[in-house]
Amino acid sequence: MKTAATAKAHSFKTDTIKLARVQLGPGGLLPEHHHDRCHVLVSLAQTALLDSVSNAHSRELHLNAGDAAWYSERIAHTLKNLSTKDLQIITVEFK
Repeated sequence: MKTAATAKAHSFKTDTIKLARVQLGPGGLLPEHHHDRCHVLVSLAQTALLDSVSNAHSRELHLNAGDAAWYSERIAHTLKNLSTKDLQIITVEFK
């Protein structure tokens, strides 16, 4: 059984992209991490999350399955699952 603190990430890398599948339990937090280049986050299920950037800027995202959020620059941030269900996303970072 998953707890609120459960965070799972599986990744795949090539010379041109980095793919990661992330799963967070309800209320779960993905600790601060960084992306060196632009990337896209794709939701695999309906969810709500809080995206907090290191410089204290935060935004709440409400996503359906297949929805995407684009990040056009280098970023360091945390993600928190605001939903009562597991958060399931795929990130694609372009190298």
